Order: sequence, then structure tokens, then C-alpha cells
Amino acid sequence: MSTYSIITEVLLGSLRSGRIPWIKPWNESSDPARNYVSGRPYSLFNRMLLSRPGEYMTLQQMESLGGSLVPSGLAEEALDEWAADRFVSARVADWWRSLSYGKKDQYFQSRHLGELVTFAKKVEKEEDEEDGTSRRYSYPLLRFYNVFHVSDIVGIPSHGAPEGLQPVLPDVDAVVEGYLGRTGVRILDGSCPRYDPDGDAVSIPRRSAFRSDGDYYSVLFHELVHSTGRAGRLDRDLAGIQSIGSAENPREELVAEIGAALICTTLELDTDELFRNQAAYIQKYIGWMEADERLAAWAAHRAERAADLILYGIGG
Repeated sequence: MSTYSIITEVLLGSLRSGRIPWIKPWNESSDPARNYVSGRPYSLFNRMLLSRPGEYMTLQQMESLGGSLVPSGLAEEALDEWAADRFVSARVADWWRSLSYGKKDQYFQSRHLGELVTFAKKVEKEEDEEDGTSRRYSYPLLRFYNVFHVSDIVGIPSHGAPEGLQPVLPDVDAVVEGYLGRTGVRILDGSCPRYDPDGDAVSIPRRSAFRSDGDYYSVLFHELVHSTGRAGRLDRDLAGIQSIGSAENPREELVAEIGAALICTTLELDTDELFRNQAAYIQKYIGWMEADERLAAWAAHRAERAADLILYGIGG
């Protein structure tokens, strides 16, 4: 099974259970999922894979700091029964029997408490051309590894939430006006929300037509994320974009959905209405990801760039 298949199954599991991985019930701007040792927040895609905010570490980092996973509380007989269902080769079964009870329990917990994060390794390759010359190029190779939340570890105290980590632009209208001013994108009155790449304009009903400001801004940011893909900005394929949730261009629609959710989270605009609106498209997201195992990673990376361009003017 490929790395993309494994991580897509994690995200599909969230969607099938009714949880949309790019919409979090906490304000990640104040307590983002991050590595315990470096303190650096994980990428948007990795935050989608992780179940909680706060600090995570690898098994190697945990052991080097003198920590251990919380005990499972299972008796050794129960652990042996669990292993018997999984380790069928004689060599692996012998290895399991050689472990102490504590090692068995730690292994069991590592399989149950670990969560996936990914990293892209740059691979260099050289190919011979027909004219006798050679061509060198590079491409990212996606890998994954397990990390563990600090609350599941004994002997290593949490650093706590980082202080002073607040959205750089907390005023919503300032974010919108700043983006429009930098890019020249126009907002027009319209009966149906959409972005017109040719006219470089977003059409959207007036704010009073929405049930809440959160609803209005989630729709507006969805369309503004589309506008970041225009040629000369982030250069995505905008063919077929029509209305929110359209299946004409699933890649671009998922970029806009994830990007809008990220912006709303950053600006503390998450609302029950926003969650319900997003939930209406869960089956569509599942179908898209089942059809393209690389879709989630591709869309999350581009959604993060789009959000940075709208929020902070970075990347255009």
C-alpha cells in the first residue's frame, strides 16, 4: 500500500465518522499541533491527520527524553492474544515471546496511540535523452511516521500552549480589504456565489442574506481562495469552477473548501452553521478522495499557500 493510500484512508476514516479533518473544534492559532522538541507547528496537511492540538513527538524522541507511553492496563495474556492474531510467522512470534511484559505493553500502545504525520523527501533523478544528453530533475517522495501526543506519555511534562501566538490580522474586514487592495480582485453583488477568473471578480449575495457573519465569510473566503489560483498569482487550473461543492473541478473545489476553513479558523470565525454547511458535502469529499488518493495532500498544500496569500500577502 502506498503512502498516499495510507494517509488517504486516515482522512476517509474521519469523513466517514462525520468529522471533517480540516475543520477543527479548537482554535489552532493559539495551540497548534506541533513537534515537542522543535516547537514548530506541523504543516496544514499533518494537522489534518492529527486528532488533537498540542505537542507530539516520535518514539525515538520520547525514549531519548526518558519517557514512556502510558500503560494499557491489559494483562500479559490479553497482549499475547492480541499478538497471536497479528504475528503469524514463527520468527516474529518468537521475537514477541522474547519480550518482557513491559516491552509488550509499550509495543501494543505504540500501535494504538500513534498518529501519522508525513514528510516529503526530495529525490534527485537523472534520465538520458534521445539526443544523447541527460536531464536531471527532482520530485518529492512522500513518507510517513508515527508520533505520540504528550498526554499519552509518562515522564515528559508538557511545555504548555505557546504564549502570544495570535492571528496576525484578527480583523476580518481588514483581511478582505488588504487582499483586494493587493490583487485588484473585485467583490460584486450576485444571487449565486462564484468567482469569475476572466473578470477577476467574486459575486456574492449581500451579507444580510446570510444567517450569520460566519456563514457569509466562509462563503466569501471560499470564492477568494479560488481567486488566488488565477494566472500570475498561484497558477492553479480554475476550469470548471461554478458553485460551492461543484464536481466539475474537484481538486480546485477541495482547495477552496480547505483554504476557507483554515482562514475561518485563523480568524476565529468557526460557527455551528459553518460546520453544518461543510458537513453537507462529506459524501462528495469521500467520493473525490476515493477516486484520487493524492488529492488530499495536493489540495492541502495549495490551500495553505492560498490562505497565506489572503491572510498575510505571502506567496503571490
